[in-house]
Amino acid sequence: MKKNYQAIDEYTSSLKFMKNNEQFHVYINRGLCYREIGKLESSIDDMTKACEISKDNPIAHFQLGVNFLLNFNYDCALEKFNTAIEMDQLEPKFQNYKALALYMN
Repeated sequence: MKKNYQAIDEYTSSLKFMKNNEQFHVYINRGLCYREIGKLESSIDDMTKACEISKDNPIAHFQLGVNFLLNFNYDCALEKFNTAIEMDQLEPKFQNYKALALYMN
């Protein structure tokens, strides 16, 4: 878990040197670290920023959907999974997580 905190610090530092359009992967990766240590709200914030930066990236919408699912916000999770599916219909994990959200709802 200590490595996640170190990674979060490094990702945060790197944001200072990047233009907005270059920050997508940093927000995704830092968001994953936040999720791993149980800071879902921070992870949701980072995944939301990633979606704003790269609106057409299905991974960002999928990862945000996973966070909403873990936060028991099934309607928002379904919305994000549907968005990811619209962008990439061939990725089976998007459908699988949508089915899980429907089941949990």
